[in-house]
This record gives sequence, C-alpha cells and structure tokens, in this order.
Amino acid sequence: MCGLLVQFQSFPFMIFINKRFWLIMNNLDLALGIKKALKSTCQHKVACVIFNSKGDILGTSVNKHNGYGRGLSHHAEIEAIKKFGRSIKSILLCRVNKSGELLPIEPCKTCKKILDRYDIKVRTVL
Repeated sequence: MCGLLVQFQSFPFMIFINKRFWLIMNNLDLALGIKKALKSTCQHKVACVIFNSKGDILGTSVNKHNGYGRGLSHHAEIEAIKKFGRSIKSILLCRVNKSGELLPIEPCKTCKKILDRYDIKVRTVL
C-alpha cells in the first residue's frame, strides 16, 4: 500500500492505493498519528489511530518499552486491542523518526496474525 498527498480545493487529503480499493482520508488522521508517534519513548516511534466501523476515531496507542531490556517493546497494535478490543474495525499505522518524518512500516508477523484474528484492517502511510 502506498500513500500520496494531494491538494484538492486547498484542502489536503491523503490517498491510499490498495489492490482492491482507493481510500481517501482526511490528513488530520495522519497528523494525529504523527503527533502520538513522537510521544513514544522507543527508538522506533510507532503509533496507531484506531477507527470503529463508522470511521470515527476511537483513540490512539503508541509502542512502549516493556521494561525488560533494550529493544523489547509492546507494539502499538497490541496496545490498541487491549484498550478497545472488538470495537476496532481499522487502524492507521504511523512510524516516524525523531524529527517527525514519516518512515515505512508494516505490522510484524505476530501482530498481523492477531489483527487478522480480530478482523482489523490495517492502513499504513508509506
């Protein structure tokens, strides 16, 4: 999935291109994801914006250290499921560096299996 930022009547939209559909999303959802990802204490700053079946934002979650050593963290996707459970229909996954620039991200194998089990659609930016 890839993202393309376009300007339409002076309002920014993010267009996501998938094999099955085009999704036009308000850029404010992305801005919220970036803002939350920057608050992560991990080296890889990841956040997800959580949506219900109507497309309303339920909340956000970020990855965080589990306290047992370097490199081990609770992934943002799993934190989202802990908070909202089966009310989640889709998530927008965002990864940024320390200066707030977007970086590519896909869920790890374990998170992907859990997201599939809960029937949660994953949207990524890059």
